[in-house]
Amino acid sequence: MAAIWMIVAAAAALRLYNLNWNSLNSDEAFSWSISNKPLLQLLSDSFFLRQDPHPPVYWLVLRTWQALAGSSEVALRWPSAMAGTIYVALIYVLGRMLFSRMAALAAAAFSTLSAFFVWNSQDARMYTLGGTLALAGLVCLIGGLRTGRRHWLAAYFVFTALESYTHIAGSFLLPFEGLAILLYLALARNAQQRRAGRGALLAIAAVGLVYAPYALNAWRASAVASIIRHTPAYLELVAAVMQRATLNTELHRDWWWFGTVLVGGCFVLGGAGAREDRRLPRGFARAFVMLFLFVTLAVIAVLSVRQSVFEPKTITFYGAAVALGVGAGWARLWQWHKPVASAAGFALFAALIYGLSFVWRPGFQKEDWRHAAAYVAAHAGPNDAVVVHLEYYRVPFSYYFRGRALTPFGSHVNSSDEVGRGFAPLLGSDNIWLVQSGEFLTDPDKLVQNWLALRYGLGTEQFPQSIAVRQYVVQPAAASLPAAARPLSIEFDSGLQLVGSQLDAQQLSASEQWLHPPSNYLHVRLYWSSTRALLAEPVVQVMLEDGPGNQWGALLQRPGTVRAFYPLARLPAGTLLRDELDLIVNPLAKPGTHKVVLRVTNADGSALLANGQSYVILGEVLILP
Repeated sequence: MAAIWMIVAAAAALRLYNLNWNSLNSDEAFSWSISNKPLLQLLSDSFFLRQDPHPPVYWLVLRTWQALAGSSEVALRWPSAMAGTIYVALIYVLGRMLFSRMAALAAAAFSTLSAFFVWNSQDARMYTLGGTLALAGLVCLIGGLRTGRRHWLAAYFVFTALESYTHIAGSFLLPFEGLAILLYLALARNAQQRRAGRGALLAIAAVGLVYAPYALNAWRASAVASIIRHTPAYLELVAAVMQRATLNTELHRDWWWFGTVLVGGCFVLGGAGAREDRRLPRGFARAFVMLFLFVTLAVIAVLSVRQSVFEPKTITFYGAAVALGVGAGWARLWQWHKPVASAAGFALFAALIYGLSFVWRPGFQKEDWRHAAAYVAAHAGPNDAVVVHLEYYRVPFSYYFRGRALTPFGSHVNSSDEVGRGFAPLLGSDNIWLVQSGEFLTDPDKLVQNWLALRYGLGTEQFPQSIAVRQYVVQPAAASLPAAARPLSIEFDSGLQLVGSQLDAQQLSASEQWLHPPSNYLHVRLYWSSTRALLAEPVVQVMLEDGPGNQWGALLQRPGTVRAFYPLARLPAGTLLRDELDLIVNPLAKPGTHKVVLRVTNADGSALLANGQSYVILGEVLILP
């Protein structure tokens, strides 16, 4: 027993480790939003598949849990982490019922280290809970078939009904379970086993009756649903499940074939030659695991002819079949040829660890609404407007953003005139912050972004994972220098004046992994004026320099900046112009104090002197180790 407790402890540690490393993505934020609806509205929307079209069990569990633990990222993900830990324990129990202790331990170890199962155990969604309920139901089903006791079958009914009302994918297992029960009856050796089989048939029939109302609603909803999702052909579907269960190809796609061949080989060996528990009819356990995977995938393939139902996360419901088959196959291989089994075990372990290494690696994180909202909150002013597009994404953004986020457009926009009408009430703002994700699906011509880009200067743009944050400067003329700016009185030979400057940080790291890896940005705001009309447009350069004058950062050149719309050469005398710039920092910049240096030149490169100097020090920043 010590071995399984160690495996379960390792599973818990992996599922709780860095639980809040990822931001909540849009689906997780919807879990938070929906679970906090008024109870009757939640039940009605869930049953009739409105908004986030999933059954109510997970929403109710999360709602109850939040009343006890709050709605932080860790709190929202805790139920999934605990369910994921129990999932591993149930794989062991089911494996022990079907096969040997060694097979059960191998299956539990596989699921413990699987990047796919770890990833989904840190996801505030219903998939891991549903998969755990499915496994609990299967444990009770096998217990009922082995003993004939009614309490096992009653528990099977409860867990399977709950599983089906957690996610529709739970119902995809019912055909496999029905076939498994019929196979058990066909293989039954005595009257007790036949009675147990008939009792199991009654239990699954009762599940079908309880689930039928929701199934009917789901069938009707699928007739009008428009889901952009690809369902692979059947054999590709089998290979995809093998890949994801091992390496989690949502995170990494290299060497997928290695995982497919290795895992598939062990699985086939388990289905063909694994040693079974003697209390079950001969051949039943091996067939059970094969039916578990292949019949369930066949159901998905058939249903997808009408409307795609394959969602990678639903593999949590039937991916346990992969773990069980691999565990049984490896255990049989160990009995046949220990050196070969050792090599296969090492290869499996290496593949699992390789996949696991991507779970918390920068560049492979979820949608990063946390950093998107934090950047806007830190840089938006009181007279700025924040627009989220698509409308769907206001929920995850608002989970982190405490200000007002607007959604003037629906999911689809059809013309620039429609966009203009949406932005019209916001044109008195100093800046419009446009926060976008997924717009390539519903606004492929970039009507929303281009409407702003053709009219207003781009102040900054940041790129958290799967998100774009852009600042458009609507009112660049300032009435006076803001209190947060550093007053300056710098006059260049041409009559150009630098009235003030503002740096958005006094210290920062040279590299950055969340907004625009690998380099960090220093945002610089300059306030320009002039005493007379300039003869030509000057060239503005901002650099980051160390003490000896080595350059460790430079102005990020972008089209469509403020000065593209408001050239300094056409700046009316006495007007105060706010200029927004980003300085990109070399990620190899050495720690220590660096100067932010401004140089203004003519087009031919000759310096415009400022109070007799060829440069102006705007301030100092500390580059952190």
